[in-house]
Amino acid sequence: LGLATTYSKLGDGEKAELYCKKILEIDPFYSPALNRLAWVYARENRNLDEAEKYSLTSMKYNQDLPDYLDTLSEVYYRKKEYKKAVDQMRRALDARPNNRYFQSQMRKFLAALKRFDPKAYAEIKPKKKVRQKVRNQAKQKPSENKIAKRETEIKERARKNAERQASPTRPHAGSKPKKVKNETVTKPAGGDGTPPEDKTETVDTKTTGQQGQ
Repeated sequence: LGLATTYSKLGDGEKAELYCKKILEIDPFYSPALNRLAWVYARENRNLDEAEKYSLTSMKYNQDLPDYLDTLSEVYYRKKEYKKAVDQMRRALDARPNNRYFQSQMRKFLAALKRFDPKAYAEIKPKKKVRQKVRNQAKQKPSENKIAKRETEIKERARKNAERQASPTRPHAGSKPKKVKNETVTKPAGGDGTPPEDKTETVDTKTTGQQGQ
């Protein structure tokens, strides 16, 4: 198939046809060879009925392959079935919306349809607008998702701040509680002049401070 593709790109349709048919003698349902042969016929504007048959057969197991849809659309264009050409190219563009070659093909098909079948062109024009609207919405979704995510983060941060302000002050995790030093107070001597007993009472500084107040 490589030789058939090479000769096809070089514009030598006869040799490309020859190699494609050799492959199809071995495997009549080999999709790449069927698609290439249909493309050769379409580009050279000959054997268009056979080209359509080969193209449809190649798509039996590759219905949504953009390159095969492109071949079929070109076949329909050469057969002057412009509405069908537009329909197939629309499917190819749905799979590869940014493909410049497909975009140029669509412009070519639409121009032919507008010229030779204005009524059909007027019918499909609104569909094109609707599809473009859907694509624009799809492009906007990532930015909208970012905005929604940012709003969620702001709300979550505000909620945490509110909880922090409403709750009592708590020591930070990992910090050690402060220890209050105890003081020893010696009782004064008794009124009878006897020496004070060798006693000490442990008084919490916090309690002493409160009594002083």
